[in-house]
Amino acid sequence: MVLAQVTGLPIVPYSCRLGWKIRVRSWDRFEIPLPFSRCDMTFGEPIHVPRSATSAERERVRAQLQGVLLAGIGEGD
Repeated sequence: MVLAQVTGLPIVPYSCRLGWKIRVRSWDRFEIPLPFSRCDMTFGEPIHVPRSATSAERERVRAQLQGVLLAGIGEGD
């Protein structure tokens, strides 16, 4: 969040969905694609963090980013 604020570059949320995969039983549910598997990537709208953002504004942007990622970039994962 701070890096986006300092550089002025947007945060671009994205998600990946693998067709054939091995899912590791770990805290992050890591996925390993199998050969010839299809990978669908979805990109969300860029989220800008103003350079003059206060901590309250950064928290608002963080909550917005979290909501977009948990929603699966608008696909309803």
